[in-house]
Amino acid sequence: MSRIIYLCYDGLCDQIGQSQVLPYLSGCAGRGHRITAITFEKPAAYSRLGNAVRASCTDVGIDWRPQRFHDRPPLLAKAWDLIRMRAAARQAMEQGTYDLVHGRSYQGSYVALELKRRFGIPILFDMRGFWADQRREGGRWRDDNFIGRTLYRQWKVREAEMLREADHIVTLTGAARDEIMSWPDPGPGPISVIPCCTDFDLFHAASRDERAAAKRDLGIAPEAPVLGYLGSTGTVYRFDAHLRLFGMIARDHPDAAMLVIGNVDHAALIAQAAELGIAIKPERLIVRHAARSQVPDLLAAVDVATGFCTEGMSSKGVSLTKLGEYLACGVPMIGNDTVGDTAAILHELGAGLSLPDLSDSSLAHAAARFSDLQQTDRQTLRERARTMFDLPLAVKGYSLIYDALTPLSLPAEA
Repeated sequence: MSRIIYLCYDGLCDQIGQSQVLPYLSGCAGRGHRITAITFEKPAAYSRLGNAVRASCTDVGIDWRPQRFHDRPPLLAKAWDLIRMRAAARQAMEQGTYDLVHGRSYQGSYVALELKRRFGIPILFDMRGFWADQRREGGRWRDDNFIGRTLYRQWKVREAEMLREADHIVTLTGAARDEIMSWPDPGPGPISVIPCCTDFDLFHAASRDERAAAKRDLGIAPEAPVLGYLGSTGTVYRFDAHLRLFGMIARDHPDAAMLVIGNVDHAALIAQAAELGIAIKPERLIVRHAARSQVPDLLAAVDVATGFCTEGMSSKGVSLTKLGEYLACGVPMIGNDTVGDTAAILHELGAGLSLPDLSDSSLAHAAARFSDLQQTDRQTLRERARTMFDLPLAVKGYSLIYDALTPLSLPAEA
């Protein structure tokens, strides 16, 4: 059993917190680990979900210490939040005794490194992906901008420090682990791979009748093909490729529909498609803003889903949260080869199609395979995916790391 400070710049009330942070922390707490979680909450999400999250944390014994997330003014807000994270973490260290600090992504892990240097406490660098490179390749830290160049270089230096001094490192993909190990000085800490896992008790495979009913509820004919998408459409995601693919599918299937589940604007997606020369009838595009608990029922209406990302070094570190959620519902996915371990996973599980690039010819190949993918047996796919993406696998992985970093700890239950 370990006593842990968990530092995370995402909020437990955010989408990522609901899908990837709180379930993991709850699972580890259920295995006997005592966790103090310092997270940064956006006011709107916190006002909506804060009480429910507080109750969930209390139920499993998590000491949740939420901080307010600031986004204005842009650079000063981030600097201030980092100061607040340092202060909250140091306060926790002064108030209690801890065995290790778990830093999620770069901000949390750099504050964890500062605690190690000051207090000598072991740290877990849960790097997730290559965050600094994602910022640059996604256009947020541009090479032709002084501030962007400076921030990129600063965080790459910090990345190297965290890799050298971390007691354990977690990446989301084997591709990221291999990339790090190819560097001249990757650091001595062991590297574990824990992909984005999914709550298979929440996400379920719908029966044929349930799928038809889900389509009817959305105003879609039961036999109409539906191309689906879950989550954000910005920054590192190539939603333009999704739109181009739908345009090709719609040419062969005039009744085809697109379902987008996320906090996106219907009119903006229609306009983006028009800029690409794709005319989508407004009634063929359905957008739904959904709570996490509603997502599985909406995915029941989807025949095939996509998960395209930008092609670059940072994509090696990407494990799409949506991939595990699609597969837990038995929905096959079309992705691209350069995204983490996606190609290997889809091939091993027989879970869809991974494209060598996002050219028109590759997307046309995917459109031609759409009808075949529609025939996927959902329950069979779900059970195959469980061996890779079931939430207890991630919980066990983190729990074993906690035990390894805790002096004289008793192993958690297997």
